Amino acid sequence: SDVTSLKIEGRMKSPIYVGFVTKLYRNLIDKYYLNKPLDIASEEQDLLKTLYNRKFTTGYLFKQKGKALMNIESPNHIGLEIGEVISFNNKYIKIKLNKTLHQEDGIKFLPSDKGMIVNKLYNEKLLLVNKLDKGSIAVVDNKIGLDSISKVMLTTNNTLIKELTNIDMKKIGINIKVEAKLNNRLAIAITCNDITVKVEGRLIVPSINREVTKENIKNQVSKLGNTNYKILSLDIDSDNNIFIPLKELNELRRKAIEEITKKRIAIKDRVIKDFKLSPFNKKFLSKISILVRNKEQLLTAIKLEVDYIYVTNYELYQEYKHLSNIYYRIPRVSKNYPIINNENILVTDLGSFYKYKDNNNVVTDYYLNIVNDYAVNYLAINGASRVTISPDLKNITNFNNNIPLEVIIYGRLELMITKYCPLNMLLNNDSDKCNLCLNKDKYYLKDKLGNMYPIISSPHITHIMHSKNIDLISDIAKYLKNGFSCFRIELYEEKEKEIIDIINRVRGSL
Repeated sequence: SDVTSLKIEGRMKSPIYVGFVTKLYRNLIDKYYLNKPLDIASEEQDLLKTLYNRKFTTGYLFKQKGKALMNIESPNHIGLEIGEVISFNNKYIKIKLNKTLHQEDGIKFLPSDKGMIVNKLYNEKLLLVNKLDKGSIAVVDNKIGLDSISKVMLTTNNTLIKELTNIDMKKIGINIKVEAKLNNRLAIAITCNDITVKVEGRLIVPSINREVTKENIKNQVSKLGNTNYKILSLDIDSDNNIFIPLKELNELRRKAIEEITKKRIAIKDRVIKDFKLSPFNKKFLSKISILVRNKEQLLTAIKLEVDYIYVTNYELYQEYKHLSNIYYRIPRVSKNYPIINNENILVTDLGSFYKYKDNNNVVTDYYLNIVNDYAVNYLAINGASRVTISPDLKNITNFNNNIPLEVIIYGRLELMITKYCPLNMLLNNDSDKCNLCLNKDKYYLKDKLGNMYPIISSPHITHIMHSKNIDLISDIAKYLKNGFSCFRIELYEEKEKEIIDIINRVRGSL
């Protein structure tokens, strides 16, 4: 296999979940190199489901399609099925268990999605217990008002969480050298890999009543407590009949540990330190660009003599590319990049930038997430003719430039792109040929606040658009002051009259 790295997604997951999953992967990788079967014990799978589970799928691995690709039944943790409610009343819920249940576990009832912590666990005789095994009848307080026969899901495994929480922290090995020579300053040096720090204290004086021995020094310097370090070696070079206050040994040890930690976590500025910026603050004429999605919008933009026109449809671009201000926007996801030479191109990713920059007039789109001068300069010296700044950038003050900078000041932005089709998932269809992306109906995702997010579908690609347009036309003067010269309008479904009004507003602000 050519796979050399595996990524574990820990976004919005607990540290305990991430730790447990990482351990599972580590064990499987070790088994692979030991030529052992690559399996996960059913017990481990059950434990994983109690930490976080929305039902597992293989995603795009192994060429899955349709509903096998993604689970849409629950947006949150559903846990591990451990039994079924067999009866209930206003006071108690009686559960037939097919897995173990402990006191202080968290459980959820499906389909009602009501949940609770099992503060009190009773056996069938209503005697308090702290654990009941598979096959037992468990009784819990009905403090959630359950009123239906339900599946019982274990969503918090209290025993597992305690076990994982009590794992000892991995310690970092350090080497310590102590110098305690008469009439010299007390010194402690710590080395961690290729980093060394040395701290010094007061002059060491002869002992009068109580000598400080090497054993005394070792005991004090070794007290690392709850730090992240463990001692690999401790070298003490000391004279006899010396006196050192034990308080000073402790303080110097703490100072040395603080210094080695600071050096280890210091940010290493490896990229920008030697990066030479080209001359900035060139002046460029103000321009307007517009992205169009159909022929009507394109013809309106041509009639209004917009400076730059971006076209998303390749056939439409081919029809009108004889006009020098027409650009083709490369799709963000493509199995094969077409051969394009001597054309105007709006690129949406670094791959297409590198492919087309040498033989075309290339402008970079906002998907490249450009937010600083260094990224602008990099694109400029590598062949970009204009750079679009990320719409996420909030602070544009003192944004220098040596190339025209473009900013989106009106339009509906794309929030997400995915090969997963939410429309197909709603059908009784196990293939990826639902044809919904070919019809003329409009579809939306609706959030809990009632906001509607339009879905644009093309074959096997889904684009989720923002629920609202951005409108920064009133901020154009501020952008001009800070070096921006090109102002983009991103059209969605706007008709001719609305397009004219938007362009006139922009021109009135320039």
